[in-house]
Amino acid sequence: MTGMSGLIKLVGRAPTGHTLTWEVKVDTALEHPGSGLRSHRVRTADGLVYVQRTPRGATTDRARALLDNEIRALARLTHAFPDDPVPFPRLVGYDMDSADPWALVAEYRGKPARAVVGGLLDRTAFTAGLFDAVAHATAVGVSLERLDLDALYVEGTAVQVVVFEHSALFDEPRPDRRGFVSGQQDVLDAGKVLYEVYTGTRAQSDRPDLAGLSALRPLADVFHREGERPDPRDVVERLGQSARRPAVPQSILDGRAAFDLAHARKQPVEQPPPPPEPPAPPDNRTARVVIAVSLAVFAIAVAVLLILIGGK
Repeated sequence: MTGMSGLIKLVGRAPTGHTLTWEVKVDTALEHPGSGLRSHRVRTADGLVYVQRTPRGATTDRARALLDNEIRALARLTHAFPDDPVPFPRLVGYDMDSADPWALVAEYRGKPARAVVGGLLDRTAFTAGLFDAVAHATAVGVSLERLDLDALYVEGTAVQVVVFEHSALFDEPRPDRRGFVSGQQDVLDAGKVLYEVYTGTRAQSDRPDLAGLSALRPLADVFHREGERPDPRDVVERLGQSARRPAVPQSILDGRAAFDLAHARKQPVEQPPPPPEPPAPPDNRTARVVIAVSLAVFAIAVAVLLILIGGK
């Protein structure tokens, strides 16, 4: 990443794997409270606007992992859903090989959800949009793992998830060892987002009190135990909205598999310890010497014993 006449040259890869170069100028910072990554709106020389995601502060292993999570999730979604509209920013390019890694994504649509949810007039449409976003991630085996208001942008009633730094793939072990990743956590977290939208306060437990919240009572099962929560697409249909059930083409699955394979090859592989070396075979010459010495000692002992007996 180098500067050129006020522009920053970014050399990285597109989601297709091709090496590309972008010349951008940093515009404004975007805030995501609690995020381990920074976001800056950047502009290209020809007027395109993107968002650049970079580690916040030093590029530690933890920061790299957060950025890698985001790239991997958005690569899957971008491959799987090539047509607009989509409830996530498309991955444009990335670089994880340099000392200053980054990701470039399409400009976020709308405004931060926390700034506008208080004025929402159609909360049913917002709810449907939220669960539609979760359904898109679920369709490609991605779990956001930490979904809250600060991860969302809203344009009208359209919802866009813009933070994927904690995301993981289905069936991966969770870092806290609480089983394996699935879309069930996202369904619960979406319910907590709605609880905060309707009450103005964060849910303090996984089973918040819905008394007095008639709008949320039909969605009470999103707060059930893991394994008993509904499919996010079913929630969308329950709200009387049209749930998109996209069929992911095989070509997209193949592209996703190729990206995942290339990604895995870059990860350090923990090699198993080498097997212990077998014990060296005994030296025959040493064995013969030991036997000879043993026989000599035995013979001397017998001789001494005979002398003692004869002396008597």
